[in-house]
Amino acid sequence: EIEELSEKLEESGNATAAALEVNKKREAELFKLKQELDESTLQHETNLANLRQKHNSTISDLGDQIDQLNKNKAKLESNKNSLLMELNQVRHNLEEMNIEKANID
Repeated sequence: EIEELSEKLEESGNATAAALEVNKKREAELFKLKQELDESTLQHETNLANLRQKHNSTISDLGDQIDQLNKNKAKLESNKNSLLMELNQVRHNLEEMNIEKANID
């Protein structure tokens, strides 16, 4: 009976050792997966930061372009108004000359 108990104890010890070995392997695999996850997370955060920086830079550039376009538009509107005023003055002068010419004839 003692021998049977010894055998059972030995079998139980072997099973425990095997279970410990399996647990060690699982823990090692879990540690490896956690490291990979941490590295992947860091890489994604870096990529996200780069994309945000690019986005902000692009938005800033587009804002500058809009400002420049608005300045050019205002300048062109001013030139247009000046030319229209000049055109009206020339038309007025032409009408006066036509009236004078008609009076002379």
